[in-house]
Amino acid sequence: MQSNSGDYREIEQPDSRESFRMMEEFLDELPDNTRIKVKLIEALSKRKPFREFKYELDNSGEYRQLWFDLKIKNYLIV
Repeated sequence: MQSNSGDYREIEQPDSRESFRMMEEFLDELPDNTRIKVKLIEALSKRKPFREFKYELDNSGEYRQLWFDLKIKNYLIV
């Protein structure tokens, strides 16, 4: 198993401030006055913003993939 350990790169998990900033950046990319943008803004103002944001995205259809695309662009490409 360890013979191919050089084929992998460890990806550091962003801290909570950076994750929150990324969620805000995602909101900036969404068209104004859309239902999903309103729901995500509300999610960020709730008691558990990360869980609420994820819940709304998981139930948003096409926007879920856009979220993953942003995460890949920001954190996985080096």
